[in-house]
Amino acid sequence: MKNFRILGAVLFLLILSAANVDAQTRVAFTGGVEFAQTEGHNYSMWPGGSTSGFSAGLAAIIPTSGAFEFEFHGTYSRMGRASSYHGPVSIPAWSNDTIRTARVVSGNQLGLTALGRVNLPRMANGLRTYVAAGPALSWEVSCHVKSTVYESPYHWDTTGTTTSSCRGRDRLDFGLAGALGLEYRSAGDVGVTLGTVYTHGIRNLTKALYQGRGESATSRAVTIRAGLVYRIG
Repeated sequence: MKNFRILGAVLFLLILSAANVDAQTRVAFTGGVEFAQTEGHNYSMWPGGSTSGFSAGLAAIIPTSGAFEFEFHGTYSRMGRASSYHGPVSIPAWSNDTIRTARVVSGNQLGLTALGRVNLPRMANGLRTYVAAGPALSWEVSCHVKSTVYESPYHWDTTGTTTSSCRGRDRLDFGLAGALGLEYRSAGDVGVTLGTVYTHGIRNLTKALYQGRGESATSRAVTIRAGLVYRIG
């Protein structure tokens, strides 16, 4: 709830600053699923592979002249990933000993995008399509790793579950976002929206200590979202 209050306060100020620009100033409540992937070289805490999680957001859509609009969108997303290993202690195997482990990574993020939207020619009354692009910023609020050892040949690596914080990665990321979507005015001041957003992270997320070892990690994400739109002008 605290995270949503922060997003709401930021976007409310943006709406107030532009509430008189046009009668079509709108606010949108969105929800959806985000598919993310971390790419890089020689990093251990965030191996490659896609992850998915729930994403919720609040947006202020502010029109200007013509077909151009601004969209300020704050999001809260919860990501997670599960992985497991059952096999030889070392590869290639040097003995018949095996180890069986599992790991679950879960994290929470706040994000903010500032997009310039261009509305395409309308396909029908009340329906608009748009493309958008702009900068994106995200902050990792929390991240935890839950590791479980089911079977191990080592006396010092006993079976059981431990939980620790994610390490070796910076929390702040920025990049570029592009979006494609539809918005339909269904009745009165209420409408619906459906779209896809691609976020391309630019910053190397590994800490300086690990970068010195040649490690790198950058993020990529695709969000599919839908929501309700309210006109406030």
